[in-house]
Amino acid sequence: MNLHVKSLDKLNPEELPNFFDSLDYSHAPHWSGCYCRFYHEDDTDIDWTQRDAQLNRSETIEAIKNEEMNGFIVYDDEKAVGWLNAQPVERFKRLIPVFSQYYNQKYALSICFVIHPEYRNKGLATFLLDYAINTYKALGYKGMLALPPKEVYDIQKAYRGTLNMYLKHGYEIMEEKDGTCLVKLDF
Repeated sequence: MNLHVKSLDKLNPEELPNFFDSLDYSHAPHWSGCYCRFYHEDDTDIDWTQRDAQLNRSETIEAIKNEEMNGFIVYDDEKAVGWLNAQPVERFKRLIPVFSQYYNQKYALSICFVIHPEYRNKGLATFLLDYAINTYKALGYKGMLALPPKEVYDIQKAYRGTLNMYLKHGYEIMEEKDGTCLVKLDF
């Protein structure tokens, strides 16, 4: 593999939605229209289920154009093979009740890994997390946060990354609730 990472680029805002469009969602059809908008919206779960995929796609494009959405795409040569939604914690409106104490304190949050099926179990999530940690450290952030499940029983929860991956990177468990861990890495 010839891997390299790119940050989202306002000059090429369709790069991320195009990657999502190239994936097979037969294992989780409800993810096919998310375009990584779920945690950026503060609507109710019922309202979320009624949102149109095209609305999510267009909002993702606009957020990238306006530099209101960050994250990292990993490529194998020219093929997009993975994504990590990692950005300032304040941008995740749905998670205000969980992370409000970290708002305006220069913490980033990694919340969603999407790895092409042919590239799963090859270390791409770790590769992306390493890149995000180094990027946010270089930008002067105090640290990073995440919400991995305590245990991953199915792919429905694996998108947040594994607890073991975060612990290997030096994250500490701050809280555990309902099978989810709030973990933090201070720089």
